[in-house]
Amino acid sequence: MRALSLAVLLATALAAPAFAQVPCEDGIADGYPCDRVDLLAHLDFEALGVPDARRGNDIWGWTDPATGTEYALAGTWDGVSFVDLSDPTAPRLVGVLPSAQPPSNTGNNWRDIKTRGVFAFVVSEANGHGMQVFDLRRLRDVTGAPVTFTPDARYTQAGDVHNVVADESLDVVALVGFTSSSSDCGGGGLHLVDISTPTQPTFAGCYDDDGYTHDAQCLVYDGPDTDYTGRAICLSSNESFLSISDITDPANVVGISAGIYATPAYTHQGWLTEDKRFFIINDELDERNGIVPTTRTIVMNVEDLDDPFFVGAYLSDVTTIDHNLYVRGDFIYQANYESGLRVFRFNPEDPTNFEPIGFFDTYPEDDRTSSFNGAWSTYPFFESNIVIIGDRERGLFVVRPDLTGVTAEDEVPETVALSAAYPNPFRRATQLDLDLPRPEPVRAVAYDLLGRQVASLYDGLAEAGRLSLSLDGARLAAGVYVIQIQSPSFSLTRRVTLAR
Repeated sequence: MRALSLAVLLATALAAPAFAQVPCEDGIADGYPCDRVDLLAHLDFEALGVPDARRGNDIWGWTDPATGTEYALAGTWDGVSFVDLSDPTAPRLVGVLPSAQPPSNTGNNWRDIKTRGVFAFVVSEANGHGMQVFDLRRLRDVTGAPVTFTPDARYTQAGDVHNVVADESLDVVALVGFTSSSSDCGGGGLHLVDISTPTQPTFAGCYDDDGYTHDAQCLVYDGPDTDYTGRAICLSSNESFLSISDITDPANVVGISAGIYATPAYTHQGWLTEDKRFFIINDELDERNGIVPTTRTIVMNVEDLDDPFFVGAYLSDVTTIDHNLYVRGDFIYQANYESGLRVFRFNPEDPTNFEPIGFFDTYPEDDRTSSFNGAWSTYPFFESNIVIIGDRERGLFVVRPDLTGVTAEDEVPETVALSAAYPNPFRRATQLDLDLPRPEPVRAVAYDLLGRQVASLYDGLAEAGRLSLSLDGARLAAGVYVIQIQSPSFSLTRRVTLAR
């Protein structure tokens, strides 16, 4: 491992967040079972400004590009609560955006939130809700008591919607998971909305050829299948299989392929690994239907988007139903209902052998295979490394996994390897990790798309092991940049996008 200068050590210590309101000790934090995950704060529905809410549901996060303030966007049956996480041990409720339609006493009222730039997009299954558009910059100006917000716009060409899919690099969002024929896309697939002017959302197209879509991840593709580099690709969870489509032209969506796996029950949701080689899927009903004895996570190889295939599955040591999961770096963050947040390390060289890292159980009463109580979703993408959990019965949890000693920076790798940039797109800084099997001179430079050098990330002799490279976007314009890393024995590049 490289020796660090005193200045670097001091800077690292000062930058590292030092907070743990209730540390996980002897397997418990404030009555909640845990392992390597500390509890920073918990806000119930009253603290979230919706004391009469009967259920919590999805959750998302947003970082203000101007101030760096991190916010939790917590969904309930009654609306969205916006929570300032500047001090994650003392979160501050900023305000609530009420549901566009009142929750039904008889039906589901699940809500979903995603962000793109400075706007949040909110959907619900409440009858006729459509999509609310909210300018998150309004959160900056709130002082004193929490306020009740109104949306900046509302899209009503889709009525009852379960999920909204957004990506920083796309000018469209996809509405999916319709509870009735409440969309111009009659088959229940991708209902695409143009948000190039966010406060004037317009219908852009749909894709119904693969039937009902429950959830999806859409992005500008930069993975290993160079046939689709730069294309807008959606990987959709379609109840019993993975559907892959090209939405570059939303009015003329092209189906690419379908990926199947063994004994599906309900292909619910999934997320790409950082290198875009694998798509990790949670099947919501395979445990409940007795197909598998414990919680199963599906791994699909998507290196060739035209030919995805089932690699295998990881069976955990709990029996609960798995729900939303996300991937950050080498880690998978799963919200698994009654067993709460589960964190695993993913190894692409052994993709079905997840390494359990830690957990935080928001529903300590039970770990039933048949129940949908507990953790609905999680958001692990904050630069502070805090993680938020949305729980159906208990509201918002703010936690921090302890990953100290988990990453293998002291080990000497066998081959040269360069990680994907994370985060990407980024607002403040992005990082890549270069693994070197032997010492050698390394030069890492960032260029804009005109070929002009904009930053030097490293220039010198690097020792064997892991070299972390960071691109600071503070003085750069928004746009696409190419990071080139060279030595006498290799040349590697990564494309990154700076979003404002």
